[in-house]
Amino acid sequence: PRLGGGGQRIAFVHPRTLAGVLIELVEVH
Repeated sequence: PRLGGGGQRIAFVHPRTLAGVLIELVEVH
């Protein structure tokens, strides 16, 4: 789930997704 600016939402979905969130943030930044 790639929601631009929805990191909190993604992290709230599942802990495993947290890793994806970190990657997303790195790619965005």
